[in-house]
Amino acid sequence: ASGPKSGHVTDLANVGKSRSGAVLSKSATLEKQSGNPLPRLKKIPMGGSVCEGSINSEGLPNSGIDYYISAAVLEGVKATGKPYFVSLSGLKVADNVEM
Repeated sequence: ASGPKSGHVTDLANVGKSRSGAVLSKSATLEKQSGNPLPRLKKIPMGGSVCEGSINSEGLPNSGIDYYISAAVLEGVKATGKPYFVSLSGLKVADNVEM
C-alpha cells in the first residue's frame, strides 16, 4: 500500500532522497478526492493489559492521477534517481482502464 506521506511532490522527493529503494505515490483515483470526513481513526480499548487496537478509514484522499503523472511530479522524483511507481485505485473497473 502507498504511504500517507506521499501526497505531494515534496513528500515524494523526500522519499526518493531517503534510503528507500523506490518511490510509491499515494493511491490515485481518476479524479481528485478529499477522502472521508474526520475523524478517520477510531481507537478501540481491548481491556486488561492488552494494548489498544484501532480502525482507520482514510477514504483515499489524493490529488488525482493527472497530478501524480504531471511533469512537475515526474521531474521532482526523477531528480532523486529512484524508480517511481504510481498506485492506482479506480473506484470502478472503467476508472482503472482509463488510468
